[in-house]
Amino acid sequence: MSWDTMMPLLLRNVVGDTGTTPKYTDDALNALILTAAQFLTFRLDLSQSYTIDIENTALRPDPTATATRDDAFINLITLKAACMLLTAEVRKAGQQAISIRDGTSAIDLRKNLKDLQSLAQTYCKELESAIYEYSSSKVIPGQAVLNPFKLLTPGFDCLYGNRVHRGYYCG
Repeated sequence: MSWDTMMPLLLRNVVGDTGTTPKYTDDALNALILTAAQFLTFRLDLSQSYTIDIENTALRPDPTATATRDDAFINLITLKAACMLLTAEVRKAGQQAISIRDGTSAIDLRKNLKDLQSLAQTYCKELESAIYEYSSSKVIPGQAVLNPFKLLTPGFDCLYGNRVHRGYYCG
C-alpha cells in the first residue's frame, strides 16, 4: 500500500470520515497530507529527508513502503492534517452556529460547533505532544493517541508528551 492510499485512510479514520459516502475525496486528503508534511518539515529535524511535491501529488521516498517505513513521519503528518482539517471545519461551522427561539420552539446549532472545537483542540494538542515526543526521541510520536491507557505499578512515573504522570495510569 502506498502513502496516497494508506495515509488518507488513516486520516479518514481519525476525523471520522468513514461513512459509505465520504465527505472528502482522496485527492483533497492527499493534498492536505502533503501540505501538512510541508509545514512539519520546516518545524522538525526529520530522520529521513522527503521530497514533497504538492502540485504533482508526490511524496518521495514513500514513508509507508516496507524499505523506507517511517511510522514517526506517518503519525506526525496524520495528526497535523487532522488538526488542519478540523480547524477548517470549525471555521465553517462557526459561520453556521445559530440559535433561534420562537416561543417554545428552539433551534440551537452552537453545540455542534463546541463539539467540533473540542475535537480540533484535542488533535492539535496531541500533535504538539507528538512533536515533543519526536523531538525528545522517547517514543514513536502519536503512539499514545490511539493506544489505551496502560496499568502501571503504583508509585512509578511515566513521561507522556511533556508531562510526567505519577500513579497508576500512563498513556
